[in-house]
Amino acid sequence: MLQFASLNFDVSFQEICSTLCQGGSLVLMSETARKDLASLRPTLVAEGVQRAFLPFAVLQQLAGLSEADAARPAYGCEIVTAGEALLINDELRAFVCGLGGAQLHNQYGPTETHVVSQFSLNCDEAGQWPDAPPIGRPIANARLYVLDGDLNPVPVGVAGELYIVGTCLARGYLNRSALSAERFLPDPFDPQPGARMYRSGDLARFHADGNVQYLGRIDQQVKLRGFRVELGEIDSLLQQQPGVQEAVVLLREDVPGDQRLVAYVVGLASTETLRAGLQRHLPEHMVPTAWVSLAQLPLTRNGKLDRPALPAPERQNASTYVAPRDETERQMAQIWAEVLKCEQVGLHDNFFDLGGHSLLATRMVYMINQRMAAQLSLGSLFKTPVLVDLAEQVRLGRGEGHSVETPFTPIEADRGARYAPFPLTDIQQAYWFGRESSVSLGGVSAHGYEELRIPGLDVPRFEQALNRMIQRHDMLRVVFRSDGTQQVLESVPTYRMPRSDLRGLPVAAAQQALQETRERQSHQVLDASRWPLFEFSLSLLDDGISHLHISLDALIVDAASTQILARELMAFYADPQLQLPEPGLTFRDYVLAEQRLRSDRRYEQALGYWREKVATLAPAPDLPLVCQPESISQPHFTRRDRELSVQQWSRLKELARQFAVTPSVMLLTAFSEVLALWSRQPCFKLSLPLFNRMPLHPDVDEIIGDFTSLVLLEVNLDGAASFIDKARAVQARLWQDIDHSVVSGVRVLREFSQARGVQQTAMPIVFNSTLSEAAPELAEFNLADALNAEHMHSITQTPQVWLDHTLLELEGRLLFNWDSIDELFPVGMIEQMFVAYNALLDRLLAPDAWSANTAQLIPLARLPVPDAAPVDSALMHELFDRQALAAPDALAVIGTQRQLSYRQLRAEARQLAARLQRMGVVPNRLVAVVMERGWEQVVATLAIQYAGGAYLPLDPALPTERLEHILQRAEASLALTQPALLQRIEWPEQVKVISVTDPVISGDAIPDQPELHAVDLTPDDLAYVIYTSGSTSTGALPSALRTGCWRFRR
Repeated sequence: MLQFASLNFDVSFQEICSTLCQGGSLVLMSETARKDLASLRPTLVAEGVQRAFLPFAVLQQLAGLSEADAARPAYGCEIVTAGEALLINDELRAFVCGLGGAQLHNQYGPTETHVVSQFSLNCDEAGQWPDAPPIGRPIANARLYVLDGDLNPVPVGVAGELYIVGTCLARGYLNRSALSAERFLPDPFDPQPGARMYRSGDLARFHADGNVQYLGRIDQQVKLRGFRVELGEIDSLLQQQPGVQEAVVLLREDVPGDQRLVAYVVGLASTETLRAGLQRHLPEHMVPTAWVSLAQLPLTRNGKLDRPALPAPERQNASTYVAPRDETERQMAQIWAEVLKCEQVGLHDNFFDLGGHSLLATRMVYMINQRMAAQLSLGSLFKTPVLVDLAEQVRLGRGEGHSVETPFTPIEADRGARYAPFPLTDIQQAYWFGRESSVSLGGVSAHGYEELRIPGLDVPRFEQALNRMIQRHDMLRVVFRSDGTQQVLESVPTYRMPRSDLRGLPVAAAQQALQETRERQSHQVLDASRWPLFEFSLSLLDDGISHLHISLDALIVDAASTQILARELMAFYADPQLQLPEPGLTFRDYVLAEQRLRSDRRYEQALGYWREKVATLAPAPDLPLVCQPESISQPHFTRRDRELSVQQWSRLKELARQFAVTPSVMLLTAFSEVLALWSRQPCFKLSLPLFNRMPLHPDVDEIIGDFTSLVLLEVNLDGAASFIDKARAVQARLWQDIDHSVVSGVRVLREFSQARGVQQTAMPIVFNSTLSEAAPELAEFNLADALNAEHMHSITQTPQVWLDHTLLELEGRLLFNWDSIDELFPVGMIEQMFVAYNALLDRLLAPDAWSANTAQLIPLARLPVPDAAPVDSALMHELFDRQALAAPDALAVIGTQRQLSYRQLRAEARQLAARLQRMGVVPNRLVAVVMERGWEQVVATLAIQYAGGAYLPLDPALPTERLEHILQRAEASLALTQPALLQRIEWPEQVKVISVTDPVISGDAIPDQPELHAVDLTPDDLAYVIYTSGSTSTGALPSALRTGCWRFRR
């Protein structure tokens, strides 16, 4: 077995005991090797380790480092973990089962009880491992209660505090009778006199099958990376520091899996001073790593500390604002403020924390390059999102040996050629081609339909406002010519909205007429060669109710354009005399400017990027189909939709911000996860429309047109990463692709078709996020609200598309829909996928889901728990003696410096034990073991047991004051150490120190057995005392009885 844990961590007793008491070999690691996770797996393989205890944090990191083709041990290696909540992902699953192991054991047990329960996961059922495994059922010598505040059992499935009962309990806290009485209570369910139970402070619940689920801590005692930390202890020391008025420390996990201690301080002392002050008294893991200075601590109405109101440390506030220092930083801060619509941007502000996202990033990088003669890429912002770091990137780009790109030439409007024909954009060409019924799933226009129920609409006034919009915006007067160009008509007739007068009809007849209009307009294909390429029609009902039917062809508008259309239409409706300034450019000007960019070197570089990608670019998701798309002559789209409340959507956005991914990427990853469940291949590409108006003119956001460009994003969900890791990978790839989006996805598809020898003009699965394609004031505008209307129906359709997922944020809510051609797929499949997608979004409201692999959306099977092993009442040194006498030449310890057989280990331990007895060691007397990792620790541990004493393991890296304090409180006047530490440590005068060195033992020449006196030990004598952070700055020393130390050996 691997001996990985530190000796002052109670798991080390399990490692040593369970190995030596069963005849195994204990494999030691040096402290340097222990910290080098990359060498741990090779160690497991080289030494043939069959069992290893690894804290979850180490296990998680080790799984991330491991390679799929790494060597496996000759014998299966079982992994045991405890100390922190276990979360399963595919990466961890692959690592454990890749070791050839049969099981992963999730154990639970505080230091005060050691291991009391276990849940085993079998690798032959790895696909059914739960994301958050339970801690199992109690072992043979323990019982578990889940009780409420009045010590009453709670029902199955209800959360309560976990209490532990049995012979596994420690005697109590050494010399801390009050604390012992608080935590070790009389057992009200056991009639036996003196029966006790330990109050764990852990929140848990029982499953119906008898397994216990750990839910977290309910008091202020926390675990950090396996260490027990009492926050009050740090609070107390911090409040004693000069210059501190008030202070409190929390364990925060703002990003799941990334726990850290955060100190909140009121006062004038600097962070550096306070950190140094704590380091003199506390071990490194108890020193806060994040610090927040506050004017005062937040309080509840009752005057108590309001812990939930304490801010996350990464949040910027006015007190931490640092102004730009030079012209480069000032220019950059001005651009950030303009793009992000912030009043003030400081040096240490983070682009994403201020609300940045991919499209704003694209715009900002362009503006920085344009105004500052820089050459930033989108990836530069992704890697260095803090202003001061990004400014340094600009400086480096201007340095010697760096060429500076010439900015794109701004648009100059050509009013004289306003009505001359001009080319189609790439996306317009794709839409135009898709209208042809000869292509697969063609005969469909790219089109959107919306229907509103409006009370008291002033029809003539609305019609007048609509005609004002037609005259104002050229693309509302465009037609498409047979030669593949488009042309704006200089003048068009006054537009008259078609009307259906349904007043006076029976309700059923009126509803039938409404449905017929809805069917006609929602799937209509307008003649692109004739004006208009839109239809606004009215159905007039009784009581002054009108249904407004809006049909818009995507050849002339994109999502941002519909917002401009709605906003200005309602402005003209509200004020018929309103005069708006004419935009300074036309869509024709923009299209021609964009085409000129194709002669730019950056376009050629981007085209080269995509040409390299198409050789290996994955196909579309390989979803099950019941028919070939070309067999459907008249595709019909079905809509499924859902709305997330303000609270739900705000929660998801906040979690996305904490994990440094955009909300769109979060939803894109969730959508991809669901696709991957039904797709035959986990790697596929999706079509992502970008409403990316390059800022080539100040008025580019004021005109109507289809500015859409496509990104063909490859998503690879193969492997075992957590959801957040997958989201970050998706975002990194997306940003890299957006960096080269000057070449449209339509052009990339052409390159793909040429490279693969196939004809593909569209991608069938579309993810269409309009969360941030325009300024906030545009994104917030709602035509239905402006008209006091009720939204009745809406749908979009796109030629050659099977499934289109669209997102919209409205008044703080998230609205999303799936428009799909259901007849392509098995009956009910799209509905099941939509339900799974919604379930995944609901799961992502909980932070722990982000750290899990979320591909498993169906309920997971429960795994059987093996029966507990029978208990042997023999004590540790007696069990060890059995093994040493039965197989004396077997290897007991395999270390980096020495190897010891059972014969050698027994002899050396007994020799040292005899010396300890001569120095007065008797039952219940503590002997400190202050050592670095090595064979000496094992000898010392056994020697103290042979001598009849109890050992107190202490970390030699503890500050001198801390070490002296613990030795004094434990009344330990004898310490065992190694030669190298004799001079390095400043030992207290009252402590006698013995150095454990190599005795003269070689081969089979075992010296005469020392005079070791038999000791009359009882199960109630002390075996060890281990230091934990206590409820005050003095800490606590749980003392374990010999009856409970060695119960859990398997």
